[in-house]
Amino acid sequence: MLVMLMGGGVYTTHSAVQLLYQTVFTAWSLSYSPEAAAAMIAAKVGLVDKLVHILKTVQKEKVVRVALATLRNLIGVASASAEMVSAGIVKALSHLRQRKWADDDVIVDIEFIAEALDKNIKNLSSWDVYKTELEKNRGSLVVLKQRLEDLQLEHLHLLQQGQCQPFRH
Repeated sequence: MLVMLMGGGVYTTHSAVQLLYQTVFTAWSLSYSPEAAAAMIAAKVGLVDKLVHILKTVQKEKVVRVALATLRNLIGVASASAEMVSAGIVKALSHLRQRKWADDDVIVDIEFIAEALDKNIKNLSSWDVYKTELEKNRGSLVVLKQRLEDLQLEHLHLLQQGQCQPFRH
């Protein structure tokens, strides 16, 4: 239900922005519980995608602040980091760094997420990112096919050991 409330609308009226804020605030509150955070990611409802979309499209600082705080809490939870990268958070953070913020917590969270993902990206294999995209059915077939060819070369040993879950039927 929460993710549906975050989904793809235009948040220009005060009431729409306030509803979005309250919805993201609820997700943020839940993200402090390790069990709830894991369940939100495991549900595969696109929570991380929605939060990154909010960072890209919503201008209201209080909404951006709570979306960033939620993403910060989700780093390292299941596939959340790979989902963030796949959703384009690195570019979104770059744009957010250029804005002026009244609340210092926004800047702190931007830097924390960027640094944490930078460390995770080094550990996060391209296979993890591809697997996340495949599970979400994202990307065009041409892009997925090219990535698959690249990954087959890069991770041949995993394919040979049968450790590549998305290929199993």
